[in-house]
Order: sequence, then C-alpha cells, then structure tokens
Amino acid sequence: MPLESFEEEGLERIPDLRLSQWLFQASLDRTPAAKRASLITEIMCVVKEENMTPYYKHVCKQLHLNVDQALVDQMQAANVEKLKELDEKIKNAEKNEGETEIRESMLAKAHYLSKIGNKVLCLSRFFMTYFFSLIEEGGDWDRRNRLKVYRGLHSLSVRDFDSAAKHFLDAVATFTSYELMDYKSFIIYTVLTAMIALKRQDLRSKVINGSEVQEVLHSLPAVKEYLDSLFECRYADFFLYLGKYFD
Repeated sequence: MPLESFEEEGLERIPDLRLSQWLFQASLDRTPAAKRASLITEIMCVVKEENMTPYYKHVCKQLHLNVDQALVDQMQAANVEKLKELDEKIKNAEKNEGETEIRESMLAKAHYLSKIGNKVLCLSRFFMTYFFSLIEEGGDWDRRNRLKVYRGLHSLSVRDFDSAAKHFLDAVATFTSYELMDYKSFIIYTVLTAMIALKRQDLRSKVINGSEVQEVLHSLPAVKEYLDSLFECRYADFFLYLGKYFD
C-alpha cells in the first residue's frame, strides 16, 4: 500500500505539530521576510479554523504581533460553547453510562483543550504520572509502537540523541504515527540522530544496511549523501553537505 494511503488513515493531528515547526521557522532571524509572512499566514489559517485562542496569544507573543481583540473574543466564545457541550457529555456519561463512556467523554475534552493549545488545562498530574505505566500494562500493539515515536521525538527535542535514536530505530519497521509527521521526515530524524548517537558498527548494521531506511533514502539523495560521506570518512564532502543541505 502506498505511504500516502497509510498517512490518510493516521490519527488526527492533536496537537498539530506543524504549527510548532512553522512558528519556530518564523521566529528565526535568518528566515526571509516573504517566507516569514507565508508561515504566519499558514499558522493563522489553522488558528482561525480551529478557534485556537490560547495558541493565538502564544504566537502573537513569540512573534511580537499585535493581538486582534475582536478575533480573540470570537474564538473565546466558540471555545466556551464547545467546552460547555463537552462538560454536558461528561455529566451525562457519569450519570447514565459506564466507565468506558466516561473515559471517552473526558478524553474528548482533553483532546479539544490540546487542539486549541491550552496546555495548562490539558495536562494533569495523574496523566503525566501514570501514562507510561498504563501503556505498558494495557496498551495494544499499535499504541506501544506509536509511543516509541512520541518518546523519540521528545528525546530529540531535549537533545537526548541516544534515546531518540533508540526509539526511532525501534519504530522504523512499524511506523504508523502519521499524526506527528510523514514517513520521510521520520526517516530523516532517524538517520540524523543515528549519525550522532550510534557507534560505527551499529550505524552500518542498523542504518547503512537497513533495508527500510535505505528504501526511503533513495528518494532523499541529500540525506543519503550526508550519511554516506560520514560513514566513508569523506569529511570534506561531509562538511560540504552539512553547509549545503542543513543550514
């Protein structure tokens, strides 16, 4: 089945991590003005479509933009209405339904809070404390594999490259987390973290000779050249590719 078909069947983007990537790129001083304006437009389209009031305020603060109070009021009204609806579903489930329905209604509210960028209300102490143990004790095969990608991406964000490489490589053959990124982006992250974290013999066996990785690298010549130049000790080429492709 084509990779695009798997991507279409993936989970909804909650939260939509494309926004964080666009915001980061827009905040860089080296980003051209036209590109920055395009990124801001992309962000605002999603923000308005999903009524992301908390995230809108965050974007304005990060990019030093003027806050449109009329837009804030409009989105907040939509947020209040939606949260009221979700709270009613929770109350109804607690009164008339079973544990499964209660859990699903509470999860729906958490998803909505995450979707609009309300991190403070979305996260709760019990979720953070018991999340990993619940996955290990009751998670199915699909959720266990998705968790590897989530943990790898988090490790990458805090520069724990050893952990990131381990989790990414474990998920190469079973990747289904299209709500986070597409498969090509996942392979790029896998290769780059492996180049930093793995010993030479492990890099050879798991990446250079890894059939799943190499299959995708054929469509990513820049990344393949970068990897091969390091492994083959062509350091002049390595630094050339580093400056050319990964500025």
